[in-house]
Amino acid sequence: MKWRRDGFADKFNDVLNHIANNGPTMAGDLGEGEAKSNQGRWDWHPSKTTLEYLWWTGALAIKGRRGFQKVFDWAENVIPVHIHGIDPTHEATVDWAGASALDRLDFATSGEIAAFWNTIRPADTKAWATAQLGDGLIEVDV
Repeated sequence: MKWRRDGFADKFNDVLNHIANNGPTMAGDLGEGEAKSNQGRWDWHPSKTTLEYLWWTGALAIKGRRGFQKVFDWAENVIPVHIHGIDPTHEATVDWAGASALDRLDFATSGEIAAFWNTIRPADTKAWATAQLGDGLIEVDV
């Protein structure tokens, strides 16, 4: 799926101005009249794509949810001040991504763990998993 559909970058100013003027925003608050194809539930209008992109790149954060809908706000309004500016080491990132992915998946290959957050390389995940063996992590053959 090509989630970054054409036209989403043209919506940056509109989306950011909407949040600046109206506060926390859901995708349904935006995109009225924007074209969508008939490719199903994951075919986002350009403003929804812009919200997701700005979230994935760290400009926005999820303040909460209303049902299944994300409520987006400026990252600095959601992430506590004491966390701003923390620059974790590569090892800390691998440890967090591996442990949190495995916590959600329950069991997985190292490739599946790496793909969960898509922030760490499979080789790093494999090394992390090997180091965790016997410390709450077990290897199984299926």
